[in-house]
Amino acid sequence: MKNIEWCDITINPVVGCPRGCPYCYAKKINDRFHFTEDFSKSKTFLERLEQINKIKNKKIFMNSMSDIAYWDDYTIDTVVFYMKANPSNEYYFLTKKVDALENVSRRPYPNTNFKTFTKALDGSYYELKKGKYIQLIFLGNKNIPFCTIRSAYGKMANKKEYYQSKIGEVFNIIIVCESPKLPLEV
Repeated sequence: MKNIEWCDITINPVVGCPRGCPYCYAKKINDRFHFTEDFSKSKTFLERLEQINKIKNKKIFMNSMSDIAYWDDYTIDTVVFYMKANPSNEYYFLTKKVDALENVSRRPYPNTNFKTFTKALDGSYYELKKGKYIQLIFLGNKNIPFCTIRSAYGKMANKKEYYQSKIGEVFNIIIVCESPKLPLEV
């Protein structure tokens, strides 16, 4: 993807996602450019990770064409290896499965905090709520004290359910919805 305002480069070591969301922008892009024959089956391009060795002080979106929740352990471990070797960059990951945090957070990544706070449009802060339609982008390396949150439909799926995070785990998070035109309601 090009022209993403919050990142400098996109790498996509994995293309494809078995989730099958009807509004998936990545599938539409794949249908147009044919990166993989069957988008419902993830295909790895780990050789793309070599780019990270040449990039310094950039915001890198690691998966605009997949969901990290469906990556296998080997792929996640390989990506984290490259991140550790190149700590000057910020690394962003996308998922719609909050439970994927459990799998990713098991991998040690130095000098990061895992935060679950959101800053609403009115400037107030809330704990991260767990919901069906939330897309997560995991931010590695920098200690960001808050994140923004929207669901795909502009509302929290379940305001009473919380995801309990632990300080000192793998990634900080920033949460965005697919359509930034939707209002934020907390």
